[in-house]
Amino acid sequence: MGVKTIPTEKYVEQLLGDKDFISSENIPLNNDFDYVMSIMIAAEYDYKQSGYMLELLDGSISKNGYFIPNMRIVKK
Repeated sequence: MGVKTIPTEKYVEQLLGDKDFISSENIPLNNDFDYVMSIMIAAEYDYKQSGYMLELLDGSISKNGYFIPNMRIVKK
């Protein structure tokens, strides 16, 4: 079984597409890969080098048994 790898920055670009921002509700949480990538968005965030801004909001969201921080991702 192969392991899927994708840099976090590229993953965020794919999520944003042509949108100016997305929120946690827009992040797919269909499997473990989606869950891990959503956590990596926050864990690897670097304001100076990232092409996006991360706003951590109060609470968390739940989808398909996964819980992630409530956040908003804004294209720079």
